[in-house]
Amino acid sequence: MVPDPKKTKEQLELLYLSCGNKDGLIRISQRLQRYLNENDIPHIWNVDSHGHDPTHWRNNLYYFAQLVFQETSKASVPQEDTTTNSNEQPSANGNENAAAGSNVPEGIKDDFKPAPTNQAGKDYPQVNSQGRIKFRVVAPEANSVATTFRDSTEFVKGEDGAWVGYSRPLDEGFHYYELIIDGAHVPDPNSKYYFGAMRWGSGIEIPAHDRDFYALKNVPHGQVREIYFHSDSTDSERRAFVYTPPGYDSNQEERYPVLYLQHGWGENEYGWSVQGHAGLIMDNLIAEGKTKPFIIVMTYGMTNEVRMGGLRNFDIKDFETVLVDELVPHIDQNFRTLTDQPNRAMAGLSMGSMETKSITLRNLDKFSHIGLFSGATIGKEDLENTEGFKDKVELVFVSYGSKEVGGGRTRRGGNPADSVKQLKEMGIDAHYYLSPETAHEWQTWRRSLKEFAPLLFQPKDSLLGSWKVDFDTQIGVQSYAMAFGKESGELSATARAEVNGRSRDVTFEQVKRTGDTISFVENLSFGGNEIRIEYEGQIDGDTILFSRKVGDFATEKATAKKSKSVDDLVTENAKESVQRGADAQRQQAVAMTDSVDPNFHIYLCFGQSNMDSGGRMNDADRDVPERLLVMADFDNEQRGWQKGNWYHAVPPLAARGRGICMVDSFGKTMVRSLPEDVRVGIIKVCVPGCKIELYQKDSFQSYIDGERDWLKNLVKAYDENPYQYLVDMAREAKKHGVIKGILLHQGESNTGDKEWPKKVKSVYDDLMKDLDLDPNEVPLLAGEMVHADQGGRCASHNTIIATLPESISGARVISSAGLPTDDKLHFNPEGSREFGKRYAAAMLSLLASESSVAE
Repeated sequence: MVPDPKKTKEQLELLYLSCGNKDGLIRISQRLQRYLNENDIPHIWNVDSHGHDPTHWRNNLYYFAQLVFQETSKASVPQEDTTTNSNEQPSANGNENAAAGSNVPEGIKDDFKPAPTNQAGKDYPQVNSQGRIKFRVVAPEANSVATTFRDSTEFVKGEDGAWVGYSRPLDEGFHYYELIIDGAHVPDPNSKYYFGAMRWGSGIEIPAHDRDFYALKNVPHGQVREIYFHSDSTDSERRAFVYTPPGYDSNQEERYPVLYLQHGWGENEYGWSVQGHAGLIMDNLIAEGKTKPFIIVMTYGMTNEVRMGGLRNFDIKDFETVLVDELVPHIDQNFRTLTDQPNRAMAGLSMGSMETKSITLRNLDKFSHIGLFSGATIGKEDLENTEGFKDKVELVFVSYGSKEVGGGRTRRGGNPADSVKQLKEMGIDAHYYLSPETAHEWQTWRRSLKEFAPLLFQPKDSLLGSWKVDFDTQIGVQSYAMAFGKESGELSATARAEVNGRSRDVTFEQVKRTGDTISFVENLSFGGNEIRIEYEGQIDGDTILFSRKVGDFATEKATAKKSKSVDDLVTENAKESVQRGADAQRQQAVAMTDSVDPNFHIYLCFGQSNMDSGGRMNDADRDVPERLLVMADFDNEQRGWQKGNWYHAVPPLAARGRGICMVDSFGKTMVRSLPEDVRVGIIKVCVPGCKIELYQKDSFQSYIDGERDWLKNLVKAYDENPYQYLVDMAREAKKHGVIKGILLHQGESNTGDKEWPKKVKSVYDDLMKDLDLDPNEVPLLAGEMVHADQGGRCASHNTIIATLPESISGARVISSAGLPTDDKLHFNPEGSREFGKRYAAAMLSLLASESSVAE
């Protein structure tokens, strides 16, 4: 094949060899590879775990096609052979491992460390930073080895008789698994054993970024005790595990509330204390002062033998008898418990949540706090159909992993978030928690217990809820709608403040309570100066007597009154006030000619709250080039605005807006980057809290009919049709300039909806048709939600946004990575400014490409 090595090196651009290690021709391939090395002929040699078969040929065609006919192929060919043992397709990370001479398949980072769930002294299995597992199983006589993790690589046997394979990237947290050796499912001899999936078997921990809350620390520890109790109803001795908090044995006078905590289908009473780390979670929360100490009881949640897959045959009433009539009395007799209904709770995961719902609703004389993790949901109908619910239930907590409810998945009992919202509106202390980036798995349930525990057995606090207070100040009456709440045991306070028709959202800092005294701080930017406002209030039933010190200028007093109206709660991020005051000087309209100016570039902007104005302005934000204009969306006497006229785009870019948004910096960046004879015009329509369905031309009415009243009021302001309102403004704008692009930021309210790209496409297509625009000339720029690297609550939706260009060829997705936020839902002013620049960079790149094509 290579009779003249010197000539080969001069003429050959690429020499690529491959062979499977199960191929009968492997020795021929090896001899050729040695000959090439001896004669210093550059080449690539790829060996995988296949034989003389199409899978090997397909994979290597994939590799070879990326190298052939490349101008730099000679320079890029390794001087030594590259051997890989993988049947996976290469990832976007490239062949970094192969180039380094590693045996780790391409796309897999070689930073593996022993798993924390390994048996003592065992180095395998190992886990890397991608969440992949590396298995090494010594089975020299075996013919095949695999694992139950789907999409794993094929295991390859080494000369030492050890089989090595890799899993796909897994969610962080705990996972059950088995090895499959010559067709037999067996535990991994290197991992610890756990009971799950109706068997004792292997489990592995993928270290989570937030694992500190269940870490073993140097804090006071409680005990998990194994007990047995007799069950008359089943004529058997049954087992339970009981967690007692630190100090239980040292103070014989203190009594404790009790939480009955149930496992899921296929697991048993070991689950919560072993896989779930319930004891460590409680120890850490108690040490941090975030939860009240209480006892946890964990028992087996079934009484009858049920075959695998036959859960529908399980009769919950038998277990209800065991729990309510036998276990509860046993615990109360043998442990120092508070035996009344307000001090008894029940919670469970998956099947355990179904048990919890059924048992608690039938026994409200015994249980006051209810926790439902990844399964059941309690809604309005349950409240209405259960006698005494409003009087006896102190707390309802519902949680899921974000991957369980995303993508439009339905749950038993309907949408859990909506159900919890209904309960809140009916006066129930209800909470909904979504574990980020997890599915139906232990990390979801560990986090759920962490969030649930601090809410349990808390005395009713008259402070929590919504309050109204008016301060008579030097600049007029300032009205505050304050809301006090608790998150993970921490007191929080927010407000919507209004003065002279202007409003702002406030997040108070340094919130503290000592007895009946509440204090907090507001930092206010006014006229370019930072003013510190200190509040102190005396709580007296349904009133708070406030005194506030405004910098060194004044001290003001006022009395706040408790509000019972749900609409006054300002802690819900999607709620926005219909009327907003102006925050700009009175302006004169910019005179426009009757002809179309091709150098007047117009951009249509729509979406929800992040596209609206809200971020705090500074003096630099008000420094706007005169070539940046905005079309008035409403009449505003204070600003001198008349709808449909063009004005100098000094923020806010809405007649009823406040502050800045991403569009401000987008426009300024565009103007400063384009030739001096180009002007930029902004048209903006946005409705905080809305879904993309609001902008769907043919079906928006059915959507808005089912929405909340406050959102309907916002829509009314746009002549009850925001889409048509945007189109009408755009048609007027086309008399003066050329529409060059469309900016969208929306998705928080559609998080997890996999149909979102198609819905956006329908809106985009309608705009193209109704405005007679060419989609090849008018791109759509869509921004991501607050990123996962900022803890964004809707960050999971970014994977769906990333698919938008598959539906709209002219779409560009704008990354939000690294953009700061104050509430994990909205970008703060710094984040908004930078986001707008990223939108502009994308648009300028498209304009440059368009110009290049034209030339």
